[in-house]
Amino acid sequence: MTPQLAPSTTPDARGRCPVDPEVISLRGEHDVATAASLAEMLAEPVASGQGDLIVDLSGVAYLDSSLVTVMIRTQELMTPSRSLTLGGCSPMARRVFRLCGAGDLLGPDVTETAEAPVSA
Repeated sequence: MTPQLAPSTTPDARGRCPVDPEVISLRGEHDVATAASLAEMLAEPVASGQGDLIVDLSGVAYLDSSLVTVMIRTQELMTPSRSLTLGGCSPMARRVFRLCGAGDLLGPDVTETAEAPVSA
């Protein structure tokens, strides 16, 4: 039997335990028709996980506010020492999340760090 290291339970400065995050990748179209099944799918890693949760949206072709609602509710179910971050967001997805007031769930976007064009 190979010994396994248990994750550290000593919180960092932000109160989070240094455990590898779980990554879930979504594909296709997500709207009211998929919201319930998506919420069920995310409930398991939220309930059983210890680390942060990253949802990769790079394969999502379409989304509406139903997906935003599922992500907000998922974040609310997580313990305060864990975080939910959305990655791989298209510009359209970033706009939908911001318009719905959920921009804080978005991970960093490399295009946002580039200098904005200067207008004369």
